[in-house]
Amino acid sequence: MLSQARVGGSRRLHWVNTEADRTGLGDAQFDLTFCVDVVHHLDNRIGVFEEAHRVLKPGGALCLATDSESKPPVL
Repeated sequence: MLSQARVGGSRRLHWVNTEADRTGLGDAQFDLTFCVDVVHHLDNRIGVFEEAHRVLKPGGALCLATDSESKPPVL
């Protein structure tokens, strides 16, 4: 997926392949974190949500979207 994104993506984008729960990105850098069709694959959901919160600027938003029919366990 990453190689296809690089082909069709903007040259202004910097693509990063990393673990979702420890990205290595700086604090408060983003207005939005966006995840599509991934939440049901996460082993460490709480860690991913904490990391998403850490990299968001104050007032930033996390958007999760999925069409998975499997229901993840309640945290």
